[in-house]
Amino acid sequence: MCRSILIPIALILCVISQAQAQTGNENLTTRTGSWDLSIQSRYIGSQESSSDGGSSLALKDNLGWGLGFLYNFSQQFSLGMDFSSHSIGYTAHLVDAEDSSITSDYSNNLDVAKFGVVSTWNVLKGRYTPYLNGA
Repeated sequence: MCRSILIPIALILCVISQAQAQTGNENLTTRTGSWDLSIQSRYIGSQESSSDGGSSLALKDNLGWGLGFLYNFSQQFSLGMDFSSHSIGYTAHLVDAEDSSITSDYSNNLDVAKFGVVSTWNVLKGRYTPYLNGA
């Protein structure tokens, strides 16, 4: 049943993309002078670490969010900024190096933010193109 639905949908999409490709409208592939916006999800998995002295650290998993802006200087080159943030919960068990009977337990959130400059080089000038991205 699933295949009987997917095949007609795939055929319709192929026909639509071919019809758009044959319209000859150059504005469909013009990137120069336009802005791109991206909304990003950033997942960090949980991790645990411990030392020989008995201290340990556990980080909870977290789904963070980001936002990016790019300006297309040409059909092939764009430059922009990315920002993302996380609030990662952690628990720490600390053991004193001098006296192992002295311990401390901590629990809180680690707030992490990333801001960076991003550039993209589109290998081809058309609508669908492989690209190189650097941050």
